[in-house]
Amino acid sequence: MAGPKRHPGGGAPRPFSSKPWKSQPHAFSSFLWNSLLFLFLGPGASGKDSAQMEVPGILEGSVTFILNISIDKELEHVTWSRPQKALAFANAQKDIIIMDKSYQDRLNISFNSYSLSLNNLTLEDAGPYKAQINYKNAKVTTDKEFFLHLYGEFQRLLWWLILCLWLRTLLLPLSVSLMNK
Repeated sequence: MAGPKRHPGGGAPRPFSSKPWKSQPHAFSSFLWNSLLFLFLGPGASGKDSAQMEVPGILEGSVTFILNISIDKELEHVTWSRPQKALAFANAQKDIIIMDKSYQDRLNISFNSYSLSLNNLTLEDAGPYKAQINYKNAKVTTDKEFFLHLYGEFQRLLWWLILCLWLRTLLLPLSVSLMNK
């Protein structure tokens, strides 16, 4: 009596597939890798001042819009704003003025980097933010633009599921190769 049919690569056949099991994680792995890389970096991660940095946040959570202030230049002040609304002003003497009182208990500006942190995020917080950075003796203002995307609990669980699947596809070929040794 003939034994079970062997497939190339030593893997058993999978449902809805004509490929051996060993070769499938590699194609899926590159897809997930590229997807996760895009999510981590986003289209605004080029480092250019004119590019908008995409920032993910979770409802009722916290987020920080990170500024990379040049240490080669002497800072005069930073102004944080939203469309049609000034949020806060911070100067080199470490004075911080929150201009929109609805952010009074939720907004913080770091003394070291002048980055803006928001707590207890609501749906109204989603959207564009801008930091206007003025250096002493500079003739132009440097603008850094951000866009806050807010996600609920379901999206966060989906994110973790994608991450776990990606790690599984990354580690599975390694564990199979270790078992074959």
